Amino acid sequence: MAGIKAVLGAGEIRRNKARLNDTLADKAALGQPPGSRPLGYQHGKTEDGAKTYVQVPEEAAAIRQAAEWVLSGWSLANIAAELRRQGLRGAHGRQIQPSAVTSRACRPRGRTPDQSG
Repeated sequence: MAGIKAVLGAGEIRRNKARLNDTLADKAALGQPPGSRPLGYQHGKTEDGAKTYVQVPEEAAAIRQAAEWVLSGWSLANIAAELRRQGLRGAHGRQIQPSAVTSRACRPRGRTPDQSG
């Protein structure tokens, strides 16, 4: 019985992934943002009313500064601490953590480490 449930569960996971990927592909084809706002951007609309991202200058400047600190040899923990000291919070209001520095300052938006450009 457990084997049947595992097979059915795996099938449902595949269907969910396919639906999610289809939705993301549709949004990308329309030039729409994929979901929640990334740090450095806020939701906005184009002149014709389509959803898009609008850059938040203060957050974008902090991300650029963090990238410079990474290149200068600062540790991710020290960068996160400095950004917290400056009052910067994540896109959803949480404290900046070292892992957030990696994902925001060390790679382009939307690109995972295993993707080549």
